[in-house]
Amino acid sequence: MNLQVIKNRILFWLKKIILYSLYFLLLFFLLSFGILQIPPVQKTILKYYTDRFSNVSGFKTSFQSVHLIWYDRFQINGLNITDPEENVMIEAEQLNVNFRISSLLTGSNVNIDAATLDGTQVNLVKIMDLDSTKDLNINLFIKRLAKPKAKATQTTAKVNVGEILINRSYFSYNDSDKDSLAPKFDYSHFRLQLDDGLIQNFKVIGDTIQFKVNSLYAKDEQTQFEIKHLNTFFRISQSSMEFLNINLDAGNSHVQDTVIFSYKSMRDLNDFNNTVQIKANIKASTLDPRDLALFTSGMDKIKEPIKASGQFTGKVNRFFVRNLSLQIGNTSFTGNLNMDGMPSISETFINLNLKQGNVDINDLAFLFPSKTFAGLKPLGKFQLMGNFTGFVNDFVANGSFKGKFGQIQSDVNLKINSENPALSQYKGNIKMIDFKLGTYLSDTSFLKSVSLTGHIDGKGFTEAAADFVLDGAISHFKIKNYDYKNIVTKARFKSQFFSGQLTINDPNLKFDAEGSIDFSKDNELVRMKARLDTALLHNLGFSKEKFFLQSVIDIDSKGLNIDSIFVQPF
Repeated sequence: MNLQVIKNRILFWLKKIILYSLYFLLLFFLLSFGILQIPPVQKTILKYYTDRFSNVSGFKTSFQSVHLIWYDRFQINGLNITDPEENVMIEAEQLNVNFRISSLLTGSNVNIDAATLDGTQVNLVKIMDLDSTKDLNINLFIKRLAKPKAKATQTTAKVNVGEILINRSYFSYNDSDKDSLAPKFDYSHFRLQLDDGLIQNFKVIGDTIQFKVNSLYAKDEQTQFEIKHLNTFFRISQSSMEFLNINLDAGNSHVQDTVIFSYKSMRDLNDFNNTVQIKANIKASTLDPRDLALFTSGMDKIKEPIKASGQFTGKVNRFFVRNLSLQIGNTSFTGNLNMDGMPSISETFINLNLKQGNVDINDLAFLFPSKTFAGLKPLGKFQLMGNFTGFVNDFVANGSFKGKFGQIQSDVNLKINSENPALSQYKGNIKMIDFKLGTYLSDTSFLKSVSLTGHIDGKGFTEAAADFVLDGAISHFKIKNYDYKNIVTKARFKSQFFSGQLTINDPNLKFDAEGSIDFSKDNELVRMKARLDTALLHNLGFSKEKFFLQSVIDIDSKGLNIDSIFVQPF
């Protein structure tokens, strides 16, 4: 037999072997697929995997039916995951899973390429833990997945899902230990409708769940508040909750960039304001007061959206904001802010370093009681810079004010009387530059503008209520049509009352006086010793003719009896 014949026979048998192998492989493939289409076989196989998952999680996992679409795709109907207290934690009408057989369940790990959740409900409730304390069922679920097995060779279980689609689903949270907050958003009892959700790289590693939200629509059933779009990387564990690179459109608001909540354990979330550390970087975000009103009180008074940026660090009750930028209507602020005592604003200590502030007082009406705002409303639009330290009704203002009334530089303690703003108190150093006092007091026919530097201690912001001691120098004070210069005073001023020292060194009036004048109805007292060195009355606007007056005055009178007045002319 020659060599060519041998080669031909070998090739013949090789072809037969390959063809028969392919035939039997195809036959095996078709037979196995046919067998896998038998419902009892499908249930048996899936039950094996769900039992394995139940062992991994410690939560009972069951299903109603299963349909193998292909070797790497199947559909589960009526999936149910129940917590140890028989509460349904996860329930899905239909779950479609795309997987690789080799990686579906490797050791204690669950690996899935993609999943579609349709008609799914996730219900979070508090149940008893092994240490007789209450915790969320999802927290116990995560902890049991994270618990290492007894054998040293076994590692913590992992769940990996490449992509999850969410349609017609719901997420609910119910804390039976907390009262309802209806009709506002109820942090302790809420149910969210979820739709059009796309989640990628879903992982459970130890006590950590993390995933990328590419898109999600959510709606709170009670308030009808809508999350129209959410894009973020989310991570939650027993020590933190992270929203990285947020892009959120909710209601009429927009929020971006990063928020991280840190805590010792998830139980700290029960006392969120006092125990949870927050680190947030907010960029170009807009908060609509109508949306905020669903989550906190007092927002109904705000009429304009709040635009905000800044870096937030701390807890709700004590925090610091760097590079703060706020805009409300025509009002904008930039600076740094410390607040200690929230959420009660009246009990909160505030330290605001204002680098630049452009204020329209009408935009800030929500901060003040109506009576207080009525006294501030005439300020209109103005600029602010400086430090403001204290409480909303008792603070030190060390800064500058510039508006339609002129300029004020102050280092003054203000105690606002919310019941009667006219009786509010002030004490400190003040400098006024061309301040239009008459315009502010609505008396432009008599009072004009004033510039002064000094120390002030008193109360009252209206002409009738003002009662203060001024120790300072008045560089000019325009009354009627004359601008008086070089006035030094250390005296008490109030409506129809003066007591103290007054020196005027004006080119047309040189006057030095000490005493008191009380023109009030019940008193009408004048006790005054004065030296009038020069008074050019025609230049002061009191006479059309040239008139010069010089005198020594000594008055001690009640009822302004002319006989009690003694004048020593020169």
